Amino acid sequence: MATNASIAVVDLEGQVHSINLHWDGYIEFAGKILKEHYNNLDAALKLVSKGNLSVLGKYIEPSPDYPHNFESSQADVCLYYGRDRGEDNTDCIVDSNITEYIDLGCDYDYNYLFVDGEWKVSEYDLCNFKSYNIE
Repeated sequence: MATNASIAVVDLEGQVHSINLHWDGYIEFAGKILKEHYNNLDAALKLVSKGNLSVLGKYIEPSPDYPHNFESSQADVCLYYGRDRGEDNTDCIVDSNITEYIDLGCDYDYNYLFVDGEWKVSEYDLCNFKSYNIE
Protein backbone atom coordinates (compact mmCIF):
# COMPACT_ATOMS: atom_id res chain seq x y z
CA MET A 1 0.00 0.00 0.00
CA ALA A 2 1.27 3.46 -0.87
CA THR A 3 2.03 6.13 1.70
CA ASN A 4 1.21 9.35 -0.12
CA ALA A 5 2.77 12.71 0.66
CA SER A 6 2.83 16.25 -0.60
CA ILE A 7 6.11 18.09 -1.00
CA ALA A 8 5.94 21.88 -1.00
CA VAL A 9 8.57 24.61 -1.13
CA VAL A 10 8.14 28.29 -0.25
CA ASP A 11 10.22 30.47 -2.58
CA LEU A 12 11.78 33.86 -1.79
CA GLU A 13 8.59 35.68 -2.88
CA GLY A 14 6.42 33.54 -0.59
CA GLN A 15 4.85 31.44 -3.35
CA VAL A 16 4.38 27.75 -2.59
CA HIS A 17 5.45 25.19 -5.21
CA SER A 18 3.93 21.77 -4.51
CA ILE A 19 3.81 18.25 -5.90
CA ASN A 20 2.56 14.91 -4.69
CA LEU A 21 4.57 11.78 -3.95
CA HIS A 22 2.97 8.37 -4.36
CA TRP A 23 5.31 5.92 -2.60
CA ASP A 24 7.06 5.86 0.78
CA GLY A 25 6.03 9.30 2.01
CA TYR A 26 6.70 8.47 5.66
CA ILE A 27 9.29 10.45 7.64
CA GLU A 28 11.82 7.62 7.93
CA PHE A 29 12.09 7.46 4.13
CA ALA A 30 10.90 10.61 2.34
CA GLY A 31 11.54 12.90 5.30
CA LYS A 32 15.07 11.58 5.60
CA ILE A 33 15.84 11.95 1.89
CA LEU A 34 14.46 15.49 1.84
CA LYS A 35 16.65 16.53 4.78
CA GLU A 36 19.78 14.77 3.54
CA HIS A 37 19.62 15.61 -0.18
CA TYR A 38 17.30 18.60 -0.71
CA ASN A 39 18.03 20.72 2.34
CA ASN A 40 18.47 24.09 0.65
CA LEU A 41 16.09 26.26 -1.35
CA ASP A 42 17.71 25.69 -4.75
CA ALA A 43 17.73 21.90 -4.41
CA ALA A 44 14.18 21.81 -3.02
CA LEU A 45 12.83 24.00 -5.85
CA LYS A 46 14.61 21.89 -8.46
CA LEU A 47 13.07 18.74 -6.96
CA VAL A 48 9.49 20.01 -7.21
CA SER A 49 9.97 21.80 -10.55
CA LYS A 50 9.72 18.52 -12.45
CA GLY A 51 6.23 17.73 -11.14
CA ASN A 52 4.58 14.83 -9.35
CA LEU A 53 6.69 11.92 -8.19
CA SER A 54 6.05 8.22 -8.08
CA VAL A 55 9.24 7.61 -6.08
CA LEU A 56 11.52 10.09 -4.30
CA GLY A 57 15.22 9.41 -4.76
CA LYS A 58 18.50 10.89 -3.62
CA TYR A 59 19.15 12.24 -7.11
CA ILE A 60 16.94 14.15 -9.53
CA GLU A 61 18.74 13.46 -12.80
CA PRO A 62 19.48 9.97 -14.06
CA SER A 63 22.78 9.02 -15.63
CA PRO A 64 22.55 9.41 -19.42
CA ASP A 65 24.50 6.15 -19.76
CA TYR A 66 21.62 3.94 -18.60
CA PRO A 67 17.86 3.76 -19.18
CA HIS A 68 15.62 5.43 -16.63
CA ASN A 69 11.86 4.99 -16.85
CA PHE A 70 9.08 3.13 -15.06
CA GLU A 71 10.12 -0.20 -16.54
CA SER A 72 13.85 0.24 -15.93
CA SER A 73 14.77 2.78 -13.27
CA GLN A 74 18.16 3.72 -11.89
CA ALA A 75 18.74 3.18 -8.17
CA ASP A 76 18.27 6.25 -5.95
CA VAL A 77 16.97 8.44 -8.81
CA CYS A 78 13.58 10.17 -8.61
CA LEU A 79 10.81 8.70 -10.77
CA TYR A 80 8.61 11.49 -12.12
CA TYR A 81 5.22 10.82 -13.69
CA GLY A 82 5.80 13.33 -16.47
CA ARG A 83 9.46 12.86 -17.31
CA ASP A 84 9.73 9.11 -16.74
CA ARG A 85 6.27 7.87 -17.62
CA GLY A 86 5.12 10.50 -20.11
CA GLU A 87 1.92 11.32 -18.21
CA ASP A 88 0.13 14.65 -18.62
CA ASN A 89 -1.17 16.99 -15.91
CA THR A 90 1.61 16.20 -13.46
CA ASP A 91 3.13 19.68 -13.21
CA CYS A 92 4.10 21.44 -10.03
CA ILE A 93 1.28 23.61 -8.63
CA VAL A 94 2.15 27.16 -7.56
CA ASP A 95 0.02 28.84 -4.89
CA SER A 96 0.34 32.54 -4.04
CA ASN A 97 1.20 31.94 -0.38
CA ILE A 98 1.11 29.41 2.45
CA THR A 99 -2.46 30.31 3.42
CA GLU A 100 -3.71 29.56 -0.10
CA TYR A 101 -1.73 26.30 -0.14
CA ILE A 102 -3.21 25.18 3.19
CA ASP A 103 -6.74 26.31 2.25
CA LEU A 104 -6.60 23.99 -0.75
CA GLY A 105 -6.07 21.09 1.63
CA CYS A 106 -3.37 18.93 3.10
CA ASP A 107 -5.07 15.64 2.41
CA TYR A 108 -2.06 13.34 2.28
CA ASP A 109 -0.63 10.96 4.86
CA TYR A 110 2.36 13.29 5.21
CA ASN A 111 2.77 16.89 4.06
CA TYR A 112 6.31 18.25 3.79
CA LEU A 113 6.98 21.98 3.60
CA PHE A 114 10.36 23.64 3.04
CA VAL A 115 10.15 27.10 4.57
CA ASP A 116 12.75 29.44 6.08
CA GLY A 117 15.56 27.00 5.28
CA GLU A 118 14.00 24.01 7.04
CA TRP A 119 11.83 21.01 6.21
CA LYS A 120 8.67 20.71 8.31
CA VAL A 121 5.97 18.05 8.27
CA SER A 122 2.31 17.65 9.12
CA GLU A 123 0.75 14.22 9.41
CA TYR A 124 -2.66 12.97 8.38
CA ASP A 125 -4.58 15.98 7.19
CA LEU A 126 -3.67 18.35 10.02
CA CYS A 127 -1.78 21.12 8.20
CA ASN A 128 -0.01 21.74 11.49
CA PHE A 129 3.58 21.89 10.28
CA LYS A 130 6.33 21.03 12.76
CA SER A 131 10.07 20.54 12.59
CA TYR A 132 11.17 16.91 12.64
CA ASN A 133 14.33 14.95 13.36
CA ILE A 134 15.76 11.95 11.59
CA GLU A 135 18.12 9.35 12.97
